[in-house]
Amino acid sequence: MTIDTDKTYKLSKVNARKLMELSIDVVKLSIPEDRGDKVPPAVGALIWFPEEKEYMVAYRGELRDGDHGEFTLLERKLAN
Repeated sequence: MTIDTDKTYKLSKVNARKLMELSIDVVKLSIPEDRGDKVPPAVGALIWFPEEKEYMVAYRGELRDGDHGEFTLLERKLAN
C-alpha cells in the first residue's frame, strides 16, 4: 500500500484490523537514525478521528531526522 503522509485519509468502512494493518504499513516507512552499533526502533503513528471517519499518519524521520512518528503527528502535523 502506498501512503501519502501529507494527506488526511477517509475510510467509509472501518474496523480495528484495517487500522492495525495501516499502522504496520506506516512503521515500515520509518527512517532509521545512525546510532552506531545499535539498531533504532522503527516508529510510526496513526490517529483515527471517528466522527469524521478520517485518519492521519506519520513516521520516524518523516519531517526531521530522529523525530519519532508520534511527535511528528501530534506536535508538527496537528499543532495547527
